[in-house]
Amino acid sequence: MTSTESALFSLIARELRLGNAILSRDTKPSDIPTWDSLSNALLFVAIQKDLSENLSFETYASCATLGELADLLVQSSKI
Repeated sequence: MTSTESALFSLIARELRLGNAILSRDTKPSDIPTWDSLSNALLFVAIQKDLSENLSFETYASCATLGELADLLVQSSKI
């Protein structure tokens, strides 16, 4: 696991009150019952604040898996 993945998974686990064990590069938002439209918006704000100020919502929303999101963060990350 890369440092970007670790930071992303930790942030998601914290925001959604999950354990890291269930998150992987293949995890989709639909795999997580607590990932609803409100938490999606809150996650985007937290990711922008903590990991990548340059990430647009359109780019964020286009990611099908956490792995795709982590790869995008590597390109524009503060980590």
